[in-house]
Amino acid sequence: MRWKRLGLVVAVGLLMAVCFYAGWMTGSLRKFGWMLEVQEAEVTGSLNQEASALTYIRAGDHEKAIRLLETRVGTVATTLPQGREWVELGESQRQSLVLAKKYFAIYPPRSESQFGGSVEPLKEVLEWIPDEPLDPESCSPTVRLLLEGGHPDTNQPVE
Repeated sequence: MRWKRLGLVVAVGLLMAVCFYAGWMTGSLRKFGWMLEVQEAEVTGSLNQEASALTYIRAGDHEKAIRLLETRVGTVATTLPQGREWVELGESQRQSLVLAKKYFAIYPPRSESQFGGSVEPLKEVLEWIPDEPLDPESCSPTVRLLLEGGHPDTNQPVE
């Protein structure tokens, strides 16, 4: 009788462990699938915007391309923090935000975005970003040259 009880307890325990593991795996797979869908939407949106910017450049409408790309940078800069404190962000996220702040210090955001939205949220985020040095390894040589005051095409100072 005692062995039957022990066997029943072990069987129930194993069944509970298997059910727990199966539930955990199902939840993990669903979360992973959702994350892939979000990433796919982000990549698709980026591809569309970058192709649009390139099309504007090829058509000679550099102003529209710049405005489109600046809007994208502004949108990403305002959504990246997601209400977190500066120290909670990863190093690459902080460096990207510092880069955006330095860019917009050279080329201030316009009063409206490409899509007519307010730039006030962007201005608030830019004020929130600390004035930290940009890690030279975190951006391309062209961006470093631009931030140091040179023109990317001629290596001459920006006038």
